[in-house]
Amino acid sequence: MAFLVVIQGPESGTRYAIRDRSTLGRAADSDIPVSDRRGSEGAAVIVPQGGGFLLECTGSVEVNGRPSNGGLLHHGDIIQVGDTVLLFSEESPQEDEGAGIDIVTAPDLPLGEVRARQQAYESFHTLLGQSKSSGDHDKRTEVLYRVSSAIYTEVDLNAFLHRVLETLFDALSLENAYLLLLSPDGQRLVPAAVRGDQAMKGVRLSRSVLKEVMRTRESVLCVDLRTDQRFRKQKSVRLMKTRSLMSAPLVSGDEFLGVLQVDARRAHTPFSGEDLDLLTGVSLITSLAIQRVRLDQKTRRFSQALIILSRVTRQLSSHLERAPVVREGVLAAMRLLGATRGSFLLLDDGGKHLSVAHQVGPKPEAVRSWRIPDGQGLAWRAINSRKPVLVSHVDREVPQEHRSPGEYKSSSLLIVPVITRARRGEKRGDVVGALALTDKASGGTFSDDDREILLILANQVGVSLANADLYERATVDSLTRLYVRRFLLLKVDEEIEFHRRDEMPLSLLMIDIDNFKAINDSLGHQAGDKVLQEVGGMIRACLRPEDVPGRYGGEEFVVIIPNSDDRIAQQVAERIRKGVEAMSVTCDDEEVKVTISVGVSQLAPGELSKTLIGRADKAMYQAKELGRNRVVVAK
Repeated sequence: MAFLVVIQGPESGTRYAIRDRSTLGRAADSDIPVSDRRGSEGAAVIVPQGGGFLLECTGSVEVNGRPSNGGLLHHGDIIQVGDTVLLFSEESPQEDEGAGIDIVTAPDLPLGEVRARQQAYESFHTLLGQSKSSGDHDKRTEVLYRVSSAIYTEVDLNAFLHRVLETLFDALSLENAYLLLLSPDGQRLVPAAVRGDQAMKGVRLSRSVLKEVMRTRESVLCVDLRTDQRFRKQKSVRLMKTRSLMSAPLVSGDEFLGVLQVDARRAHTPFSGEDLDLLTGVSLITSLAIQRVRLDQKTRRFSQALIILSRVTRQLSSHLERAPVVREGVLAAMRLLGATRGSFLLLDDGGKHLSVAHQVGPKPEAVRSWRIPDGQGLAWRAINSRKPVLVSHVDREVPQEHRSPGEYKSSSLLIVPVITRARRGEKRGDVVGALALTDKASGGTFSDDDREILLILANQVGVSLANADLYERATVDSLTRLYVRRFLLLKVDEEIEFHRRDEMPLSLLMIDIDNFKAINDSLGHQAGDKVLQEVGGMIRACLRPEDVPGRYGGEEFVVIIPNSDDRIAQQVAERIRKGVEAMSVTCDDEEVKVTISVGVSQLAPGELSKTLIGRADKAMYQAKELGRNRVVVAK
């Protein structure tokens, strides 16, 4: 089964099953509606192909953070159309955790209600040996053969389980049959297949019988339940009018998988010991089939994870800046484990707080302002212990005061620390943050395998962040957090080459802090550094991701504005100027008002970077001469 889950956008949390042909777009008749204010009404189509699903793009679509023209989809791919982000999943959704039968709180079964018991068969060989000595050899052999052959003829587990019930119905003249599997939390038995008029109307089974089977791992036979005064009081028996029942455990090795239970209501001959023996044999074959399918699914998921990890490793190593490494890391983690929410928590303030560096999921803006102090929440547990934190059920495992704000659709979460490579002479690297995931698309819980896979990814993210840190030290000014002059000049030449090739406009801003020398002379150089920090932060806050800001020297800054003429660049300059003017910088309890003068130049045909910067610099000095705190566009 394949489906898309909206992980960001107006319909966040909605799951759409993929049909023979599913359309994505903002048109009213789209199968999967998306919010795309800039795109066409139809953005993409998903169609089955060769056992998989093919994405055909008719509009602007990104897959895993990169523009896409279409192609085969893989489990965990993240598709973005406009403002809507969706996760593609081929993992079958699990039943709601509230569904199923609670067996933990069930009352114990009185021993007098059990007419016969039988231990589960340890292996297929012991089952065959017992079959040869059985008095009802032909019937038993036929049923076991039919069930065994279904393993090889049915590739789908659900289809196999229904075949098992169908075979038992024919052999034992049943009224109802139930095949229940243990939920991941081990608290409930969830119906995987049912058959019978009453069974189809809803599962009402004796929890005491199920609990007894799970506890002893023995098959149980109960006959003439309605004549037993103690059993007649059982609500499940009264509602279902059950006369006789058999219940067998589904066990593989030491692992309890579920229960196979059948019952009869009419006054025919009650179930016999031979019937119980047959049901026990069928339960063994069914257990083997379930484990085989689960092992196959686990192997396939692990192979998919390795393929994604190899791709992600190449992508991460291609980035030399922190922001894309963090973004790619979160997206990759979500793809690997099929999560619909993911975030990267970064240590800041000398390791005293955690902040959200990147988040994908519903309402990402709601968590961007989070600052989590040391010791609060599960992320700090992972960071301080340097070990992953895997929680299957938040409600039962985590005190209320340690839970992070936010509403989640599942109670399972996984957090792993991100640790950089150890420096020479040191035994271990530094913890820089944590990757956190929750809300699996399937509704299931995170597993130990998920934890190991995410640890591998987190190690790679740590290596890439260490490389990004080295790159940043060489290219970013430590005071203003803007690019240094040497790197900035290289970027100017690079952008000029790109924009001449693509025939797109390019503009540049030259910014100078007004009266900066007076601030240094009157308040000291520490106050001057504080002003430079604040102005650098305001410049960054007013720019687009593609704009390139740098510290040109002293109190001068340069900003490269790609794909923009001087009119748009002037608007950007005014936004920065007004932002700086509205600032109030506190230096030694004294409020300092700051203004800037800005010159704007647009790249002319055949112009070199030196001339482009020179014209912006000349325009900036004109702004100074005209009274400062203004923007002048070069002629």
